[in-house]
Amino acid sequence: MGSGIARVSSCEYWTLTRKSGSRNGFVTIGWEASSNCSPSTPYITNPATIRVARLDGTTWTNAGGGVDGTPTNTVGTFTTGSNTNFTAFALATVNFTDNPLPVLFDGVKAYAKK
Repeated sequence: MGSGIARVSSCEYWTLTRKSGSRNGFVTIGWEASSNCSPSTPYITNPATIRVARLDGTTWTNAGGGVDGTPTNTVGTFTTGSNTNFTAFALATVNFTDNPLPVLFDGVKAYAKK
């Protein structure tokens, strides 16, 4: 993780590519209660610590910007600052204890207790 990012959602991300031109752009990502990422409980617990992260090579970095309007833990959007690099974007948090953001487990093994 880059500076200002504690955790990035592993449930969903969006890869944006520039088709033509050279203008900067803003990226808006939202969340809602009906997300497939966490259907039983909200995965946003503190909208104030939500950010959008941008993948710069191998490091997720803070894409700047801020929350729009008055978000809640069940609905809201975040718009980045001006971007010149278009790559993968995802919701992130700046505080590791806030916003559990869905985590996918890989390679988990379980054994019977003897």
